[in-house]
Amino acid sequence: MTKIALLIIYNHRFDKNIARLEKLYTGKFSYIYHLMPFYDGEKENVIPVYASSYQFQSYIAQAYQHLKNKGFTHYFIVADDMIINPHISENNLFDETGIGTNQSYIYDLREIYECFAARHVESMRQYKVKQRGVEVENILPSKEEAELRFHAHGLQTGSLTTRYLFRACYYAFRNRMLRKLLKYMWDIVIHNVKLSYPLVWAYSDVLLLPTNVMDKFATYCGAFAATGLFVEYAIPTSLIFATNDIILDKDLKLHGIAQIYPKKYLSHVAKVRNPKAPSPLLGEEEAFVAKYNYNLTSLLSNFPEGIFFIHPIKLSKWHE
Repeated sequence: MTKIALLIIYNHRFDKNIARLEKLYTGKFSYIYHLMPFYDGEKENVIPVYASSYQFQSYIAQAYQHLKNKGFTHYFIVADDMIINPHISENNLFDETGIGTNQSYIYDLREIYECFAARHVESMRQYKVKQRGVEVENILPSKEEAELRFHAHGLQTGSLTTRYLFRACYYAFRNRMLRKLLKYMWDIVIHNVKLSYPLVWAYSDVLLLPTNVMDKFATYCGAFAATGLFVEYAIPTSLIFATNDIILDKDLKLHGIAQIYPKKYLSHVAKVRNPKAPSPLLGEEEAFVAKYNYNLTSLLSNFPEGIFFIHPIKLSKWHE
C-alpha cells in the first residue's frame, strides 16, 4: 500500500498559487504540502523553508524533517509552475508512468562534460567541499568514494573537455558576457580543466523518491545547500550518492515537456544544452499559447497525449 506525499516547491513566496494548486490536485492526492520560502501564514500544510531558490535542495531537506515520521512511502516533488497530467493521481502514478515503486525518478542525468549550465557554470567550476564555516567533509562522500558512485552509474569523473570550454566561450560571446568570455579563453590557454569534486547535471523540478532513499538524499541535499552548490548539480549528485536504482524520463511511458521557449530560441537552446545526448522535450511557446490561449481549463481538458508534465506554466498568466 503506497502513501504518497505531494510536495510543491515554490521558488518565491507566492501565496496566491496555493489555492489554485490545491484545486488542481485535491481529489487526486490526499497529502499535499507546499514548500514556501519564509511563509508566515496559518495553513497547516504549508511548510516554511529558509534558503535561496538557487539551492532549493535545502527546501526538500527541511521539509523532510517535518514529514519523515508520517508513514509516507513516496515523495512526489514538483514545481509550483508545473502542471502534472490531469489523469494522474496517487492511485495510478506508477502504472501510468512506468516508474517502479522501488525506483527513484529524475528527468535526466547529464555529464558535466556534455552539458553547459549557462548562468551557473561557475557554481560547478569553483565548487569545493571544504569551505570555511561549513563542516560537511564527513557527511558527503570523499572524492574517491564519489568517483566510485559515479562509475557505478556509468558516469565519467575526469577533467573538463576543451570542447566544453569552447562552448562556454560561445555562450559568453553570444550573450555579450565579455569578462566570462576572457576568463574561459584564458582557461583554454592554460588548460584549466580540473574539477575538485565529481558532479552531475540534471533538470531537477520533478522527482519521485521512495522513502528508503530519503534519509541519505535529504542529508546530501542539505550538505550541498550549505556549501552553496546550485540545485541542478546538487539534486542529481545527491540522488546518485543515495541510490543505485534510478529511472529517467526517456525510460517512462509518459514524457515531460521540460521547457517552453520562443521558436527563435529553440535550436540554440537544444544546441547549448545538448550536443550529443537527447535533449529535453522542448515546447514551442507560440504554438502552445495559440492552442490554449492561456486558458487552464482548455489545457486540462485537452492535455497533450503521452505527456507526464508541462513546465513552466506560470499560473498568474493563465485564467480558468
